[in-house]
Amino acid sequence: MQHIQSLINKITDNNPLQTSFLKKIFTLLTEEEKNEFDNYIKYCCSSGKGIDFLSQSYNQLLKDILKEQLYFKRNNKYRYIIANFQK
Repeated sequence: MQHIQSLINKITDNNPLQTSFLKKIFTLLTEEEKNEFDNYIKYCCSSGKGIDFLSQSYNQLLKDILKEQLYFKRNNKYRYIIANFQK
């Protein structure tokens, strides 16, 4: 589980507001899920996408989500929606 802990540490170093959420969510994972997640992080690292990249990506996703939530709150509509879609 060292890869998971390294990722959590890096994320919370850059974004301390995530500390309690990540600690709580980690405790809710099963051992199988922890092993799968750790193996996925290990795979990413071996493919050139290290802990720094994963941490930056996570934090960028959070920023993008927040930006879209604020847009929706201000405009009462989603910014990116396909108006003409088929059912």
